[in-house]
Amino acid sequence: MERITSRQNPLITRLRRLGAEKKTRRAQGVFLCEGTKLVGEALRWGPPPELLAVAEGTAPPAELPAGVRVVEVPEALLRAVSTVETPQGMLAVCRTPDTAPPETLPEGRLLVLDGVQDPGNVGTVWRTADAFGAAGLFLLPGCAEPFAPKTVRATMGACFRLPVWEGTLEDLTGLLATLKGLPTAYARDLQEDKEAVFDQVDTLEVLLPAFTGMVRTMHFDGDRLEEEAPTGFALATDIAEWLVKNGVPFRHAHELSGACVKLAEGRGQELWDLTDNDFTAFLPADKAPGVREVLSSHGSVDSRNGKGGTAYGRVREQIADAKAEVEELKLFPASTSDGSAYKAPGTF
Repeated sequence: MERITSRQNPLITRLRRLGAEKKTRRAQGVFLCEGTKLVGEALRWGPPPELLAVAEGTAPPAELPAGVRVVEVPEALLRAVSTVETPQGMLAVCRTPDTAPPETLPEGRLLVLDGVQDPGNVGTVWRTADAFGAAGLFLLPGCAEPFAPKTVRATMGACFRLPVWEGTLEDLTGLLATLKGLPTAYARDLQEDKEAVFDQVDTLEVLLPAFTGMVRTMHFDGDRLEEEAPTGFALATDIAEWLVKNGVPFRHAHELSGACVKLAEGRGQELWDLTDNDFTAFLPADKAPGVREVLSSHGSVDSRNGKGGTAYGRVREQIADAKAEVEELKLFPASTSDGSAYKAPGTF
């Protein structure tokens, strides 16, 4: 493994510029990916990185392909080139995918952002679009750079799975007009989903019996799950959301939440180990003690009380709805056709 200790080394200078300068990232066609999770996502979904820098004592990922240049640097030197205050032991230089608008848009939902300047917001929306199965993300002028370090961190790996394009409104409308104006025969080709449906049915017929048996016999260690679920600062978002519910603007709430995490991490503690005085240093004095209501597994779950949320009452509603839908679907095999509709036995 190659080792570098000098701050004047050309590679160290390059890494520092890639983290700080958009023009350097654009000119070289690469971007930085920091932390074990993001590097793991890059190795899983993207092409191999061209370089991996690791702190002393940190082993490279086992799945790292042969041929990737690996450099070991002192922890202080890695901190000097990192774009975060507390580096997580490694960073990779990854090739930037082509963000020019495609000749034709892919089939499926497309999310368009216009003038979203905050990199964290672009990354969060990108991650959400990936979670909801979007086909791509289109950034109009005025949006933050898609492969800036803060954007990449906020995607939590979605930047390696969901394509992103940058273009003008004219580019987008031209693509949409092309798709809409295709002849009927080609439009049908774009909508040819029946074969995939049949394949899914065949797959489900194999999987459902096995899955049913697995669920019927599986056992959850509830105590262990409850103990481990909130660790690792998993409740940091709950602090921010709790503050927003109590009147703190989100642009301040996420900074205050991050300050709490930084203090706890520096002490080797979890968030719930902080004292009321600790919270008062970051949070409004009249609100600080109340934040503890979400600093537990039960508190976090119960705080999401919207329709479809994780609160116990909402989960019971969803279970009841699912059971009702299953009972309705059970009627279908015994139904009789009546044009485009069906009638359950006893209703005709």
